[in-house]
Amino acid sequence: MFQRTFIFIVCLLNNIGEQHVIQAIQSLNDFFPFGLGVGDTMMVRNDDESLGPISLPYIFPYFDNNHRQIYQANNGLFSFLSGISTYTPIEFPIGNNQRLITPFWSDIDTRGNTSNSSDNSVYHQVYLRNMTNGNSSNVATEVFNKATQFVRQYFPRESTFEPLMIITGTWYQVGYFPTRIDRLNTLQMVLVTDESRSFAFFLYNDLQWASKNPNGPYGQAGFNAGDGVVSRMLQYSRTSNITLLVNESNVNVPGLFVFRIDTTDIEAGGCSEYESLTHFPVRGPQIGGTTINLQGLCFDSNSTEILCYFGEFGTVRGLVRNQYRASCVSPLAAYTGNIQLNVSFDGGNTSISLGSFTYMPMTNDIWANEDIILRQNGTVTHAVYWNDTIELEWMFSSASLSGLLPNSSINIEYVILKPDEERMSRRQRSLNSDVNIKVDTVIPLASNIQPQLGRQTLQIDLSTIAHQQTRLLPLTDIFIGLIRVAVVSTGAYSGYQMVKNVIKIIEGAPNLNCDVWSNNEPDPSTWNQNLPPCPNTFRQAQVARGQYVPDPACMEQGRSEFNEESASACFRSIRSNEFNAGAQCCYNQAGQIITRGTGAGSDDRYHSDRAFWNHQLHDVLTFISCCKFQSDSEQCNKYLRKRPSRIGSDTMGQFGGA
Repeated sequence: MFQRTFIFIVCLLNNIGEQHVIQAIQSLNDFFPFGLGVGDTMMVRNDDESLGPISLPYIFPYFDNNHRQIYQANNGLFSFLSGISTYTPIEFPIGNNQRLITPFWSDIDTRGNTSNSSDNSVYHQVYLRNMTNGNSSNVATEVFNKATQFVRQYFPRESTFEPLMIITGTWYQVGYFPTRIDRLNTLQMVLVTDESRSFAFFLYNDLQWASKNPNGPYGQAGFNAGDGVVSRMLQYSRTSNITLLVNESNVNVPGLFVFRIDTTDIEAGGCSEYESLTHFPVRGPQIGGTTINLQGLCFDSNSTEILCYFGEFGTVRGLVRNQYRASCVSPLAAYTGNIQLNVSFDGGNTSISLGSFTYMPMTNDIWANEDIILRQNGTVTHAVYWNDTIELEWMFSSASLSGLLPNSSINIEYVILKPDEERMSRRQRSLNSDVNIKVDTVIPLASNIQPQLGRQTLQIDLSTIAHQQTRLLPLTDIFIGLIRVAVVSTGAYSGYQMVKNVIKIIEGAPNLNCDVWSNNEPDPSTWNQNLPPCPNTFRQAQVARGQYVPDPACMEQGRSEFNEESASACFRSIRSNEFNAGAQCCYNQAGQIITRGTGAGSDDRYHSDRAFWNHQLHDVLTFISCCKFQSDSEQCNKYLRKRPSRIGSDTMGQFGGA
C-alpha cells in the first residue's frame, strides 16, 4: 500500500554532533500561560501513564475525523482514541488507531526529585470561549487573543478565524527514564479549533536531551492519523538532532511551529524558502473573479513581480499582500474544466507549476447573486437600457478591507461577453454542448472610488457613457455582460486585489437584436419534444423537488394590453431532453400556472444549467430584447412563436412532472 508520509523540511545551518544542549530562544514568556496558578491540571508524577479521557465540550476535527475527547500522555503527546503508554517512539505512520499529536515523543519520566517543586511537571487545560477557566477570566482572554493572532498571522486566508476551544499541554523541565534529572526539557503544545478548522502550535523552550540512551531511540515530533498510512513528522525526528528544534521554525520565530491539522493534508503555517508553495481556493466560477491566495514561500513586496498563467485563458498580474501571502485574481474562462496554473515571481523570466485550478460550470443561481445590486428608479432589476440612469450597490466586510493594500481604489466596468466561435471550432465541440465565451469589450463605468466598510451605492448615467463610448458599443449583436466591481492597487506593481462579478444586461438596439435572432432560429418542433409537463399549481411545483427547482431569474411580466398575467414565481426543469432543451413553468399570485403571454413559462431551447451561456444568449437575452424592451407587440410575438408557452399537467407523464 502506498504510504502518504510527509516530512517537514527546515534549513540546517549547524554542524551536528551526537548530543546537543541548545540554548533556549523561545522564552517561557512566549509560552501560553501554564501551571497551577492559571488553573491547569497537573498529572501525578509518573512514568508512561496517560490521563483521560478528557471530555471536550466542542468538536475537535483532526485528520478528517471529529473528536469529543482527548488523552494526555506523560511521554509527550495527546491522543484521541485511547491512552498511549508506549515509551519508545514508533516511526510514523502507525496503525492500530493510534491517532496522536506530539511535539516530543520519548521516554519522559517525571518521578525524579528536583530542587524546584514545580519542575518535572506535566500540565493541561481546556479553554472555552466566553467561559472562565481556572481562577482568572483574564488568563482565558489572553489565551484566546494569542491563539487568534497566531492563526490569523501565520495562515493569511484565516483572517476571520475565531476559536471556540483551546487545549494547552505543557511539559515543564521534564526528565527521562529512569528518574534522571541531569538534563531537562521544556516544551508546549497548543490545539485550537472553531469546530471546523483546527490548528496546532509547538513551542520549544529548552531541549537538553534527545533520548534516554546515547545511541537512541531518539524522540520524534509530528502527526499520525492512526491508519498506518497518513502521517507527518518534523525534521530531525528520530535523530539526536531533534534538540535543534528550539532554533528552528516554520514561521521565522525560533522554537515555534504552527500547522493546520483538521484534514488529511497537514498544512504548515508561515513561510520558508524551503516550504512548498500552495494555492487556495482550487476552484472558482467560469466568469472569473476568484482571489487565489499563494502561500508557503516568503514574499518581498519590493522585489517580487508576480504573474499568474491560467492556461489559454490568459495571464494576470499578481500582488504581494504581506510576507506570508500573495494573490492573483482568476480571469474569465472560455469553457469550464481544469487548467494548469503556473506562476512567475520574476516578471515572467521563469515560472513554476502550482497544480490545477478548476473553472466550475455556471448555473442559473448566478441571478440570485447579491454581491452587486442593480437598480433603476429604485427597483431592483437584471436588465437596463443604455439610456437609463442606474444605481449600483455593493458591500465590503471589515475582513475584506483589513487585507487591502495602501493606495487601493475601486474601478467599475461593464464587460461585454460574446461567443468565441474560433475557439469552439478548434475544440470541435458537439452540437449540444454549451458555447465558448470570451470578453469582447470592457467599458469603464466609474473609477477611483474609495472602498468603504459596509454598503456603498453609486449612481451612473449610462447615456453619457454610451455617448462617450459609441465606437465600443455593439449595435446589432446579441450580447450579455458582467458588471465588475474591482478593487485595484496602484503601487509598484498594480493589479486586481478583489473582484465582484455579476451578470447583468445592458441592452443596445432591441429591434435589431430581435429581428436578427428570430430570423435565425429553427422551428421549436425540431427541439422541444419530450420536455416534462409543468405542474398545474405552485404548490405542486414546490414539492416536485426531483423535477423542478426555483428560477431566481424570474422576470416574466404579462402585457396588460393583452390581459396577460404576470408571474410571481417560476421554476425550471432539472432534466433536459435529448436536444439539451429545458422547460420553465410560471405561476400567478393565486398559485395557478400561466399558459399564455409573456408572463408564462416557456420551452427553452437550451437548458439553463447544461448549456448556461446558450440559454442566456438565446432564451433570456432574447426575451428581454423582443418583449421587455419593446412597445411593438409583433416583435414580442416573434419570441413567443420561437419559445412556446408551457402547458400544465396534474400527472407526471413519461418524462417527469408534478
